[in-house]
Amino acid sequence: MSDLTRFWSRIVDPVHPDDKRTFALYDPTASVLNRDFPPPAFVGDFDHAPVVILMGNGGYDPIKTPREFPDRHAVERYLAYLRLPGPIDPAGISPYYAQHYAANLIRRGDAAIVNACAYRSSTAMNNGNRRQLKFIANLLPSVKVAREWAKGELMSAAAAGERLVVVHRPGLWELEPGDRHNFYQAVDPEWARKPLPMRFRDLIEKFLP
Repeated sequence: MSDLTRFWSRIVDPVHPDDKRTFALYDPTASVLNRDFPPPAFVGDFDHAPVVILMGNGGYDPIKTPREFPDRHAVERYLAYLRLPGPIDPAGISPYYAQHYAANLIRRGDAAIVNACAYRSSTAMNNGNRRQLKFIANLLPSVKVAREWAKGELMSAAAAGERLVVVHRPGLWELEPGDRHNFYQAVDPEWARKPLPMRFRDLIEKFLP
């Protein structure tokens, strides 16, 4: 079990207990992140999947997101998954992940998506909002744990050829630029908010047995 798994195993409501103090101290700056619904910290079996895709943070839509959590049962089901991650049908998480290129790979346990910041931000962000997001993200314990996991355990496995890491949205991860050691493959910045380019999809397909 990774440190990241152990961290999220302690969540009991939509905000991780270690993050609550930070949100309280830096409100209203923290309002750029929605905390009404369970956070998409990850999708898939990130402890074991041979392919890990690193993203920035989850998206929030005032109409679509509430529909994903129509009742308390839906909220509890999601929180239970965060406490005990594994292979999952992305359609059970959100329409966004169900339409993702890697949806079938996630369902099979071959791939996982991990967000640097678990909490959701508006899908319509301006530069000021993005600066606020980065400010609060840099202070959140959950982001620190995710970064340490990525730079340590995940990159060690990638360096040994055991896992393939594709950094789709690198902004919040604070990884070394480029893939100087071939530990990971990073998408060019101009593609960070676009669908995963075909050359990375081909790379993933070739890596999998």
